[in-house]
Amino acid sequence: MNLSKIGIKWFLFSILTAVVSFLGMIYFSRILGAKILGIYFLFLSVLTVFNLFTNIGLQSATIKRISEGTQQSEIATASLLFRLGSFTLFALIILVFEDNLDTYMGAGLSRYLILILGLTQFSDIFREILHGEQKVDIGGAYDFIQQFMRVAFQSSLIFLGFEIFGMIMGLGIGILISVLVCSRFVSVSIKTPKRSHFESLFSYSKFSFGNALGGYLYEWVGILVIGFFLTQEYAGVYGVAWGLSATFLLLSHAVANSIYPRISELSTRNKKDEIAGLYSDGLIYSPLLVIPGFFGALVVTNEILGTIYGEDFKMGYTALIILMLARVFQSMQIVSVRIIEGINQPNLVFRVNTATTIINIIGTFLLVYIFGFIGAAISTVLTIFISFVWNTKTACKELSVKIPAKEIAYEVFSAIVMGIIVFGISKKVMFSYMPNLIIAIFIGAIIYFAVLLFLSEHFRSKCLSILNEIMNKNSKAVEI
Repeated sequence: MNLSKIGIKWFLFSILTAVVSFLGMIYFSRILGAKILGIYFLFLSVLTVFNLFTNIGLQSATIKRISEGTQQSEIATASLLFRLGSFTLFALIILVFEDNLDTYMGAGLSRYLILILGLTQFSDIFREILHGEQKVDIGGAYDFIQQFMRVAFQSSLIFLGFEIFGMIMGLGIGILISVLVCSRFVSVSIKTPKRSHFESLFSYSKFSFGNALGGYLYEWVGILVIGFFLTQEYAGVYGVAWGLSATFLLLSHAVANSIYPRISELSTRNKKDEIAGLYSDGLIYSPLLVIPGFFGALVVTNEILGTIYGEDFKMGYTALIILMLARVFQSMQIVSVRIIEGINQPNLVFRVNTATTIINIIGTFLLVYIFGFIGAAISTVLTIFISFVWNTKTACKELSVKIPAKEIAYEVFSAIVMGIIVFGISKKVMFSYMPNLIIAIFIGAIIYFAVLLFLSEHFRSKCLSILNEIMNKNSKAVEI
């Protein structure tokens, strides 16, 4: 498996997915406004919590066991049966608390919640099978199809006047279509599992559930608590800031998802040196986009939120900057966590996530109560920083490697140079005018990568290696 090729393909599909999501969010924010978007984000947050407990930690467990290469069909079937059983239980819980959930979300969406939760079980397991079979690039295409169909149907239904119900129905249709398409690319089939297959999944998932709990709460606890203390408008603003900052993690997820199945395979053969090399590279490339994103946010955040999303979202300026700082730490934390899970040590991540999850929940409630929705961002950056330090220290100790500080320092320095130049441009040019903002971002990207290429021999050699590979492939194609 060529990890560079697969990582690049996954990253390119992720970019397309992010572009579709970004354009869709611009349309939704301008047509629906902060309040309706807030209801939608609250729906997604509740859906995520129920999906987390329905999955009971099966995401990492399914990928891990399938990637080991034995009895894959039985493992996949056992995972699906686990999910369907827990889904039935939580669907009943939703029905029991239907009125409370409808009041919290701000609309009668509980029945839709059950439907989308059911579809999500099939969506998740197909994605996990693809990743376990080391078809991460196809998994990226799967995510793109789902996002494209979701935005297309949501936009159409909003145009027809359905507003929040159009958003929810479009989400469900996008998931359904992507599942139907994706089912053609998996190699496993339905086979009757034995008790040992369920036990194999459970032995891993009991730890990975805690790990998934921490990860999902980083993503959604802020919106959940904002919905409890504040209004839907604040949830909408925070959700937009959160989503925008998340796009800078695309490369980080591409790196982590590309190396995870490979790490899992190498760990079964005790190839620690190769794993250590992959981990070191992962720490170098995972923050490649997030670091300049943070320094760029310091300069142009206010213009982005006001110019692109509308005046209602301008108040998310401070929250976005704080969240961008959190993404810097999260980009490397993602890789560290996947490495530890890949070497079959989810219990080590579990300890970290148990502690940081408690800190995150308590901190978010306390800080949102004191500072409003900005408090959610502050709690997030503090929690992710603790998790980053703890998980990275654990991974480095397990593999006897050091953080590639010099290469990361080059990225930080290049981003600072970029930020200073873009800040200078902002004094001469109005970024509230969309073309000027786009040009400034483009110039900033060129400056960042130019400085980084000049400073980092490692980065230069990697880029040349990828270019040579592409050129050789094209020359062979011409010869044929």
